[in-house]
Amino acid sequence: MFNFLNSIIEFLLDNFGLIIVLLLFIVNLGRRRNSKKQRKQNHSDKKATSSSQDGSYKSNKKGAVSQMNKETQQAKQKRNANRQRNRQTESVNQKNVAKTTKKQERNRQQRSSAAQTSLDSFNRQQSLKPTDQVRSKKSSTKKQSKKTYLGKKNLVNAMIYKEILDKPLSLRDEDK
Repeated sequence: MFNFLNSIIEFLLDNFGLIIVLLLFIVNLGRRRNSKKQRKQNHSDKKATSSSQDGSYKSNKKGAVSQMNKETQQAKQKRNANRQRNRQTESVNQKNVAKTTKKQERNRQQRSSAAQTSLDSFNRQQSLKPTDQVRSKKSSTKKQSKKTYLGKKNLVNAMIYKEILDKPLSLRDEDK
């Protein structure tokens, strides 16, 4: 008998954590069941009070369904009204955009006409100058374009210098 009790005590001590977890689980299940029972009782009490006040539970349910239908219809009406307002504002916005684009075009035309008149006055001033000065300016631009062109020999020398400069400094020193 003593051996049997001793083995039970050893088993309990070895599995003490497991036993505590199982007890907590069982207590938690009991609480859940009790709370479910209380909810059912509260719900049945609400049914009884509502049916006694309004007549029957079915009539209450029908009233709720009809109210939901009315709410969805009202929501649809609001959406349709919002859509109509949006369409109207879009048409007004399009008219406003058209007006602003016309104004912008007028402004552009005024600017271009002002620029054209300034160009005309500039051209008149240029035409009043002697032709020798105009010719000298043209010849100077031709000379500048010739300066940018490299001959074949100069081009070859430029390529050689470029290759030399592209090498690292250590390689340049070795070539010397």
